[in-house]
Amino acid sequence: MTASGTASGFVAAALRRPVRICAAGLVLAVLAGLGGLLIAPGPHPVRDLFGDLVALVLGRLPARFDLAEPPLLIALAALALPVMAIALALALVRAGLGAALRRRLIRARGDHLVIAGDGPLAEAAAQHEVDRGGAVLLWHDDAHAGGVRRARAQSAARVPLGDAARSVTALGLGTARAMLVLGDDGQRNVALATRVLDAVSRSRPGGDPLAVMVQIDDPVQRRDLEAVAARTGQALARLRFVAPDDLAARHLFCEWPLDRFRRLGQSDRLVIAFGLSPLIARYVLRVLAGNHFRDGVRPRFIVIAPDADALAAAFRARHPGADALSPVAFEHCDPSDPAKAFARIAQREGDPVAVVIDPGDGTRAEDLAAMVDAHYRAADRATPVLHLRGEGTAPSPTCPMIHRFGGADQWADPDFLMLERTDALARSIHEFYLEGRLAEGDRIGARASMQEWDDLGEQFRDDNRLVADCYRLKLRDIGARIMTDPGPPFRLEPDELEELARAEHDRWMAAKLSDGWIHGTLRDDHLRRHPDIVPYDALTEPVKDLDREQVRVMTRLLATGGLRALRVLTVAIDPTAGEGATGDAIVEAMAQILPAIAAQWPDRVPIFAGSLAHAAARRAMAPMAWPIRLIVPGHAGRLIDALPVDQRDSACALLARADTIMAIGPGEDPRAAVLAGADLVITDESRALPPCPAIILRPDGRILSAPWL
Repeated sequence: MTASGTASGFVAAALRRPVRICAAGLVLAVLAGLGGLLIAPGPHPVRDLFGDLVALVLGRLPARFDLAEPPLLIALAALALPVMAIALALALVRAGLGAALRRRLIRARGDHLVIAGDGPLAEAAAQHEVDRGGAVLLWHDDAHAGGVRRARAQSAARVPLGDAARSVTALGLGTARAMLVLGDDGQRNVALATRVLDAVSRSRPGGDPLAVMVQIDDPVQRRDLEAVAARTGQALARLRFVAPDDLAARHLFCEWPLDRFRRLGQSDRLVIAFGLSPLIARYVLRVLAGNHFRDGVRPRFIVIAPDADALAAAFRARHPGADALSPVAFEHCDPSDPAKAFARIAQREGDPVAVVIDPGDGTRAEDLAAMVDAHYRAADRATPVLHLRGEGTAPSPTCPMIHRFGGADQWADPDFLMLERTDALARSIHEFYLEGRLAEGDRIGARASMQEWDDLGEQFRDDNRLVADCYRLKLRDIGARIMTDPGPPFRLEPDELEELARAEHDRWMAAKLSDGWIHGTLRDDHLRRHPDIVPYDALTEPVKDLDREQVRVMTRLLATGGLRALRVLTVAIDPTAGEGATGDAIVEAMAQILPAIAAQWPDRVPIFAGSLAHAAARRAMAPMAWPIRLIVPGHAGRLIDALPVDQRDSACALLARADTIMAIGPGEDPRAAVLAGADLVITDESRALPPCPAIILRPDGRILSAPWL
């Protein structure tokens, strides 16, 4: 940092913390005055020192000193003490009145965010809002709460909690944009949110509902608060719930489907988890309930824990229907040597496609991830994705297969927490369901699921979120991706329609089974029985048509959110091409290839396939906005270690954002893996032509031939 940067940083800090700066200056001036008095000639009883200091504060030299030239420290103190005393007094007044003025201005302007709680999520949300220039009122009872100190130092204002019934009136709920209750104590959150809902009924104009987001995990507490919100009314407040474990589990389910990492020729989907934290349990249940695998291969879960038997009993008591989908196995391990248990399972069951680590201890989590990576590094084989709960997202070159997730920084955007954008598709799905049921003669309120979205219970909202999340997984199964791309709707082939209808029924049935439902001749919501909990082929045609319609409407509902499904166009970068001058040719040719592909195949989304060991492919794919399929020969960490230092971060970034990672072992052909399933191949004129259309390059980067030429 430059000297000017340091100075400007100090000035900025002084402006944000004037009381501390002035107090420190006053202390230094007092010490200077004392030092000067002590070194001055003459007797110095304590009483005289005190009187002399008072004189210095008033800007006068002590009367008993008859010195033509007083000691320098005394002269400096006589100048500095009155200035710093006045400055401290003004700073204290500013701090006291400034906070009140800031609160008043925020309330007067309106459209502010109110955040209660001082945990990690509250801190992240407050800081995010302050960083983007939003107004924030912090409602808590500790003036020095670490979770929100930095946000307060910048522009947020604090409303002391004290008596919640009295202080809630200072929050300006009549003009606020949203209220986030993000404490770690669920019971206290219920109490605070209840106060807010009561106050809203007295201060909020009808027709402009306040978004109230509350961090609560317990279903009983949620139902209690939903009853309070029902009395307040949807016209005044929209209640939503947030649970970091739910957000993290959903993130894993959507962003890291189990086919995102696979080994060449492997169809099994084994997931190994270290421990069964609430987050891991929810992820397991979401995967089992999603049941989106078109090839019929269901995932298997093995939980490694020192108390495996107790965990198994508790899990099955809480989720009795989970084993009907795919049994979750529990395996004991010695706490001092988890590596032995992992090696034993991998040898007996095969390699996992993912390892989920959430032991509740950051240091232990890092050690477990390093242990798994060392197991594969020793054999020079690809490490599966290591999902490690923690802050930050940047991959480490020493262990590039680590994916950190679930940190409060990932959910910092208050708009994300309020789920308005992420729930748009789920809302559309529910509205389509209501249309169908109303057309069949049902009525609103006939049962818990027959409610408008804003009146719908959180469990049913989450059911619709699962359907929405499975859309992208179903489309992924048939070689398509969801893109923000307006255009004509995606058309399903008849065989795809029937297969996805079957997959939709399997998903619906899996969700019911995981929630404790069983087959019954007649539907009974109280006893959780349903006549359609049978294999797809046993359904009547009218019921099958419901599943088919759910699939047909998928593309229409995507369009309501500005999304479109596009089939994949796999473009392979030949790993045997691109040596020497031709390597630069591949990179330079991309400027011509990318727009040509977009013009030639406007209804396709290109996915570029290349090997992590191929320098030209890495350079070509690094700046791309398109998805990539990455072939990893051997252990990724070893491969990256061998790269020049300036290329390692780029290689790690490719692994972190790859749409698919395909691992190959010793003796397997990297070229065959890259070209597998390719629709188009980029190569040079010296290579053997692939069995699919090719873009052939000259050494100078010019295109010799291409399908559009």
